[in-house]
Amino acid sequence: MVIIKKGEYKNILGKSIKVTPKYKKGDTVPEYPKHVLNTDYGYADGYICENSDPQGVYILADEYTEYLTVIAVIEGTENESDKWVAAPENTVIFEPYIKKQINFYENKQRDEFHCLYEKTCGSVMFTKENNIKKYLLIKNDSGHIGFPKGHIEYGESEIQTAEREVFEETGLKITVNAKTRQEYTYKTLDSSIKNCVYFCNEFKSKSIKIQQEEISQSWLVPFDEAMILLNFPEDRLILEKADRMYD
Repeated sequence: MVIIKKGEYKNILGKSIKVTPKYKKGDTVPEYPKHVLNTDYGYADGYICENSDPQGVYILADEYTEYLTVIAVIEGTENESDKWVAAPENTVIFEPYIKKQINFYENKQRDEFHCLYEKTCGSVMFTKENNIKKYLLIKNDSGHIGFPKGHIEYGESEIQTAEREVFEETGLKITVNAKTRQEYTYKTLDSSIKNCVYFCNEFKSKSIKIQQEEISQSWLVPFDEAMILLNFPEDRLILEKADRMYD
């Protein structure tokens, strides 16, 4: 029997597990007595929590499958054990859709949530000064220097997310051109698989209002300087392609 420590998720996300279903949608479970299930729920064979609870698993599957992949870990509150969310292999579901399926919001859970798959959308923003293109770069709290972007919300398209996030982070209202779409995917240090989607937009106004809560620094610089500031090689490729879109 493997004992799972509270808050452990980096070695859990993406793990294939055998799950024994125990409860159905509409039931409550002993370890979460105030929460009405919106999915089937069971226990991971061979795993227990450090408080000796069986390792609970929300099951996101239309049909019963004995082996599932862990796609999210929910860190429990002080008196509750962590819970896993599992789905059939290669099922890609992003955080807001997982939360919707497991009734997360209705249950008013405030726990830390870690997902195997992440998706962010944004735009490469540029303006022209003396006929020279200058790109807007931002530095977030993690130290990443890149383009305005953010996570998708439930029911949003990629374009809607990009337009919303650019406005929230920079104060710039844009209309995204779907033909400028680019993307890349990478594995984060937290073991999640992150899909980044970018569009490209020119802005005329200089009235940039940077969101101070999440962005520590910003730059408006020409292409060559932007290439030096960017600290992800994938973002440099995105910029190279975006720069050619508006020649």
